[in-house]
Amino acid sequence: LEDALLPRGKMPPFGKHPHAGLLSLTLLLRGDHVKPWDNIWGESLTLRPGGMYVVDSGTGIVHSEDLVVPNPKDTAKATHAIFMWLDPGIFVRRHAPTVASAHVYLPAQIPEVKEQGGMTVRVLLGHYLGRTSPFGHLHSKVQLVECKLAAGSQQQVLHVANSHQLAFVFIPRFGGAGAFGADKVLVRELDAALLTRHGSFLTVTNDSREKPLHFLLASAPESHMRLTDAAGTPAAGELGGARKEAGGASAPITVPRAPATAVRVALEAEGGGGHEPYALFGHNGAVIATSEEEA
Repeated sequence: LEDALLPRGKMPPFGKHPHAGLLSLTLLLRGDHVKPWDNIWGESLTLRPGGMYVVDSGTGIVHSEDLVVPNPKDTAKATHAIFMWLDPGIFVRRHAPTVASAHVYLPAQIPEVKEQGGMTVRVLLGHYLGRTSPFGHLHSKVQLVECKLAAGSQQQVLHVANSHQLAFVFIPRFGGAGAFGADKVLVRELDAALLTRHGSFLTVTNDSREKPLHFLLASAPESHMRLTDAAGTPAAGELGGARKEAGGASAPITVPRAPATAVRVALEAEGGGGHEPYALFGHNGAVIATSEEEA
């Protein structure tokens, strides 16, 4: 994941670059429009603030997000975008070669749920309360939602599928701060949190009476996915619970504002007793890698 604040008229200088096997999602929040391109489908529709660009790279694709289209209606001094990369192999076992796909979705195409109490939930991937992401044909078991909670709102409840055993929360720039889960883990702007769970919902409270809360919540479907500390000890607790440290003390499962800090996620191998680390998360542009050596 990368939270990017870019000068107007600029996008990251990735150029035309290849992917294979991963899913990338760009969520454009403010600023200029972007016109993506790929070597299979050519130019896409124009990506506008509030919309998203999703690439399922399948067995291979070359794409770019460099072509900026001025947006004079937005007076923001910078373009704000969030880039996300998922390994769909964690969730979907591909038994045959998959043709790549790339789609731009306009803001009106992304389903939105308005909860009582002033919270809105947009369904970027997967399902939420009967709404389905427009990009749901392959990754419907992955839930990724964008949530906004009004300033001064009371505690709200987010529904999480019973089979989802791990939740990842990220608060973008200018997103405020919120308290998550049974233990009210405080997550601030540009912080991330990994939350273990029991139950089918997540409580959230805006920490500010003056500023809205804006956050992303991703939850994973595999019941055998477990969160471990650096020593490989399984974490325990409610969704938003505490990780038990040596000596019985508790600490929130959060990634503080330090690039060297990482939380390891482990996937228990099917049919075996061991588990294999597959991802490392760090603050703001965390490396996602298949091993600590690669990270």
